[in-house]
Amino acid sequence: MARLRTRPLTLSAALRLAGYDRTLPPGRYFVEADEGPPASKHAPVYRRILERIPPRQRSGGGGAVRSWVLAPGDMDAAFARGDVVLDAPAT
Repeated sequence: MARLRTRPLTLSAALRLAGYDRTLPPGRYFVEADEGPPASKHAPVYRRILERIPPRQRSGGGGAVRSWVLAPGDMDAAFARGDVVLDAPAT
């Protein structure tokens, strides 16, 4: 069974996403990751299938909403540069 995991994070620098003509500005975001079941029942490790960043909610709402789908390696590269910090989950 697949699962959805949401992680809060803070971008300290603008993040360029592959396939998009704009960057995400620095700020706090949530990353949603669809994770697939383990390939083996002996190793309960889920694998990332898809990661996306839903847009921040604006007051007034309305209009179309589109998430930014992350290319494989986008977040890994941002972590390696030190541009992303995982925030502690809300308790």
